[in-house]
Amino acid sequence: MRKIVATAALTIGAMAITGGTSYAAPEQPAQDVQSLTQFAGQQSGVYFDAVRSDADKTVTTIVSGGTFVATGTDIQLVTATGEVAATLPVAFGTDSGTLALQPQILDGGTKLVAQPVFDPVWYNCSPSSPRQRSIELGFGIGATLGVLGATVIGLAITVATMGIGALALPFIAIGGFLLGGAIGGAAGGAIPNSDQQDAWECSGP
Repeated sequence: MRKIVATAALTIGAMAITGGTSYAAPEQPAQDVQSLTQFAGQQSGVYFDAVRSDADKTVTTIVSGGTFVATGTDIQLVTATGEVAATLPVAFGTDSGTLALQPQILDGGTKLVAQPVFDPVWYNCSPSSPRQRSIELGFGIGATLGVLGATVIGLAITVATMGIGALALPFIAIGGFLLGGAIGGAAGGAIPNSDQQDAWECSGP
């Protein structure tokens, strides 16, 4: 359990669930976010406990000494004296899309259940997992080595045939690319890794 401000707790939990790429939480190393499932602390006299559930994709925050209030564009954490202790937008932008919290306020304002949804805004976004990235890396390395090896063989053939073999160089290089990529991709896929999505891979303008 870590002690952080309420808005950071909700943001970290939402990002971890959706596999987002940015973490707007002070004093929180990004590489440690996926391992955190519970956050607790106090802000302006309001005590909160936030729990992330990967099973139903929610972040549930319960407070004492204050209440959550929805304004339409954001959620306010209000103290017992009416002071606004924190404000969190119901949707905000990240490096590669928009994160919508889809919050529900329950139990007289003392409980907030957010079911975050990540909406990519890039032209082409796809889920990414550790195993998929291993396969892509293996393919890239294998294809590069395959082209280099094929080029060396093609040059040797060219020399041996007094230049006639130069006509076959492009075809040899393509063959090396495909063969090397296939071997490298298979090797990358053989590395034990999780198939569970933990990030998004996006390309765009």
